[in-house]
Amino acid sequence: MYSLIVLIFILVGLIALQLFLSKSKKRWPGLVIPALFFIYSLAPLLSMEGYVVSEMTTTYIDDEGNEVTESYENEPVYDNTPMGELLMMGVASLFIFNIPTAICIAIYYTVREKGKQSDQVDRSKIQDL
Repeated sequence: MYSLIVLIFILVGLIALQLFLSKSKKRWPGLVIPALFFIYSLAPLLSMEGYVVSEMTTTYIDDEGNEVTESYENEPVYDNTPMGELLMMGVASLFIFNIPTAICIAIYYTVREKGKQSDQVDRSKIQDL
């Protein structure tokens, strides 16, 4: 329950920061958070090959105080996986992990468009005077 509340506060803080950065006169600060989310979305693709586990070693101390090392041989997870299936897993992970990127970009363009409209209204008011 505590971690859910912390997660909600972090998400609200990120959205507020995205709104603040999108309102700046320069366009680049509003693209920082979407760029970070996009870089984060590449992590599953880059680590996809890392899921192939062929050997695992565990070291622990037993009841008598001796250090014990055990090795386990595993069959690789993606040994016979077809390339099409790996490609679809990559596309699906990109789609899922880029949802925060899409939300931040939508916030960015919405705020920028409202800012442009208010600037145009201000210019027309100044011209009317």
